[in-house]
Amino acid sequence: MLSVFTSNLFSQNLAVINNLCIKGSGDGTLHAWSISRCNEAATRILARQLVCLRQQITNLQGSRAQIRGVATHTQAMYSNTSISVGMKGASKAMAAMNKECTFAYV
Repeated sequence: MLSVFTSNLFSQNLAVINNLCIKGSGDGTLHAWSISRCNEAATRILARQLVCLRQQITNLQGSRAQIRGVATHTQAMYSNTSISVGMKGASKAMAAMNKECTFAYV
């Protein structure tokens, strides 16, 4: 999803840059000042795009951390379930042994 968004954004920005650069003066020649304005516009657009990309990377890292936390929590719950199943079996075995054995009280 991130690459689709950035590629669409990049193609839109490239179209804007091309429009700025192609216009130049009215006779089809590009002057030095129009090229520098074109470079400034391209730099501004790419800087905005870089800021957006960095924000998306930060959000992605936060989401990854949350997913890892959920995975750890799920793993802990599974181990607790396994322990409880083992304790259930052990308590049944102890109850059966209590019925079988009669201890003489001293």
